[in-house]
Amino acid sequence: MKKLLAMLLAATMLLCLVACSDKNDNDKNDLKDYEVEEIIITYVVTENGDTFHFESVDSETVAITKYEGPDTPHAVEIPAVLNEKKVVAIADTAFYYSSQITALTFPDTLTTIGSFAFAGCSGLTELNIPATVSTIGEAAFYGCTALTKVTFAQTSSLKNIEQRTFDSCTALTAISIPAYIETIGTGAFLGCTKLASITIAEGCQIIGAQAFQNCTELASLKLPASVASIGKFAFAGSENLYMDGVEYPADSYAESYIKNMKLEETAPPVEDEE
Repeated sequence: MKKLLAMLLAATMLLCLVACSDKNDNDKNDLKDYEVEEIIITYVVTENGDTFHFESVDSETVAITKYEGPDTPHAVEIPAVLNEKKVVAIADTAFYYSSQITALTFPDTLTTIGSFAFAGCSGLTELNIPATVSTIGEAAFYGCTALTKVTFAQTSSLKNIEQRTFDSCTALTAISIPAYIETIGTGAFLGCTKLASITIAEGCQIIGAQAFQNCTELASLKLPASVASIGKFAFAGSENLYMDGVEYPADSYAESYIKNMKLEETAPPVEDEE
């Protein structure tokens, strides 16, 4: 009898353990239903209504991928930090045709401006490129038709002005290319019809084809001895340029190029011998 009672007691205890175990498992499953997933922030709205969408570049930095803002003309200050991460890049087309922007302030964390990033920002009047920016993509400021002034930092690791970067910036009146720029790309300032003065510092090596084509008011041009290549039609359509107003070092590639261009402009047509 005692043996039977012991067996019954053991079975009862086993059933209790199983029931408790099932209850604990069910409690754990119930708790999972109440767990809150991590919220991923993909945009930030500033006090003045500017919205910056962004994505991570790495664990500590982000790139702005899209901008939305009030329709009224206003200046935009691009933040240095979004969601506790440094802003290091502006992605391709991020501010594309944001015509309400009148002025831009870039943070000193910024290193990259993507292709067509500010293309069509037709309200933008002045532009300061900070020293931290080392890459500007093609056509980044294409069609910024109110842009009158572009200022580059005194020192920078920026090497190239890519193709069509300032294409059709029709209000730009003068440009000074700093010594650290080695290449001015194809069509970089194409169709800048108000551009009257260009100064290119010693250090630039390549001026691409059509770089300053159809800059119809261009009357003053200073070229350095460092230039070793000037592409076709680089200054075509600038009728005033070849009369005077061109400076270049003696015995330089620039001198040879300009003189040949003058010869082509002024030489009489060859008549057939009878």
